[in-house]
Amino acid sequence: MTIEETFKIIRKFLNDGIKHYEDTIKELEEMIKDDDELINPVNVSPKTLLSKFKYQEDVDKFLQSRESTKKILFDSKKHLKTIRQNREFFGKSHILKKVVDFEAFFANLNYMNYVLEFPFDREIIAKIIGMAIYTNNEIYDRNKKELENDLNSKHSFLRKESHLVRELKPYFNKDGEVITNSDISEFLFDLTMLFSINHDRIIEQKIPLDKQFSVSELIGLLTNNIIETNKNQVIVEEQKKVIDTIITKKERRQLVEQQRLNEQELATYFDGEKILRACDSLEDFVLFINSCNLNAENKTRIINKMQTFLNKNDDLRKISFLSQEEQKIYKLSLNKKLGNSQVKELIDEIDLLLDMNNESLSKEDKECVENEVKALIERLKFKITFNSLSLQNK
Repeated sequence: MTIEETFKIIRKFLNDGIKHYEDTIKELEEMIKDDDELINPVNVSPKTLLSKFKYQEDVDKFLQSRESTKKILFDSKKHLKTIRQNREFFGKSHILKKVVDFEAFFANLNYMNYVLEFPFDREIIAKIIGMAIYTNNEIYDRNKKELENDLNSKHSFLRKESHLVRELKPYFNKDGEVITNSDISEFLFDLTMLFSINHDRIIEQKIPLDKQFSVSELIGLLTNNIIETNKNQVIVEEQKKVIDTIITKKERRQLVEQQRLNEQELATYFDGEKILRACDSLEDFVLFINSCNLNAENKTRIINKMQTFLNKNDDLRKISFLSQEEQKIYKLSLNKKLGNSQVKELIDEIDLLLDMNNESLSKEDKECVENEVKALIERLKFKITFNSLSLQNK
């Protein structure tokens, strides 16, 4: 099974969970509303309440049932919030936002796999963990302030986890695969520490022991993978040495010409002092800059300037993929969200997705996020239209 197929199954599972709890919450709120009408005004005295029922026993049952419904409603809202937060991690083929608490994230993957009757093998789950470590580091690279805040957080857990994530940066690529690195002992130590920060905590999983994918098995699998990757790299390097010794004069001329073309393209972005235009993808721009004949200091300076340039223009570009009508609905909803909790909730979801929708996403992931935003905009349109009609009919 590919990672795209895996994420599609996970998204469907979580979307089904969101719909289930949304429907449940709506039904429970209606029940409580009916109860409120029955005992209106609310907080009616027990004596008055008794007059609405035949026996005291009926009053007690009614009150117990009402409190039980409120408790279920509270728990359902909490579960809905958790499922929505988990849904935000999974794009079309990559992790979209920073993971906090890798042990819990791993436990959730195991639980979903168990409930879905094990469609994912352990290599896929290990790859998702690698993706999450890579994504966290990518977020930290883009936002140094967020990294500084996490490393200096008042919460010991977050300080330790962010530090270990940074230590593991050299070991994973964007697809979650381990990459060549000879320091295997450091890899093993950091990975073990990442999944044992809360050593006093026990995450209870309703999964039979023989079906569980344990943390120790995960670490063992990843360690074996990096050992194999190192072996393969030795073979590749030996082959490269042979190729390098027979490189032709023509190939050397081609390399020189490519450097000249790179310099010409760079001049369309940067005039030596300031950025002239935005790049389409920061990730591709970084690769391009690294291919240019520049020292490390200048490469870093140009990349940082491009990042600053993109950040300044980010607000205008965030909704550029929306149609004029969709942009109008979004802007109109911003003015209405303070007076309407449902609109505010939708706006908050949209803003979170817009923040995710940056240059680091693949084309497929951007399409996935943008479709989610458009679907939420359609719901906003209904909410605004419905509210307007309700006001007119009063």
